[in-house]
Amino acid sequence: MELSTIDMELSTIDVPTPSGVKAIKTPHWLAALSGLAKQQIGWILERRRVRRDAEALLSMDDRCLADIGLRRCEVEYAARHGRRPADLVAADDR
Repeated sequence: MELSTIDMELSTIDVPTPSGVKAIKTPHWLAALSGLAKQQIGWILERRRVRRDAEALLSMDDRCLADIGLRRCEVEYAARHGRRPADLVAADDR
């Protein structure tokens, strides 16, 4: 019986170190797993940013929100996407 060797192709991933970023060679599955972890961490950080920004806007009274052109029902959209396209066009016309 002959044992066959499996050729594992290697990918390069960037690993942060105290002196900078170091590129290391890893198997494809580890690179894919690392990419998935980075994607999930990015998603979590984005959700935290949206929640933090929405809470900051919701802590303002209605008059302050009106001064910056928002209503309470628009806070979530503004925190997630920024200004509405119609608002940007109106601001350029001034």
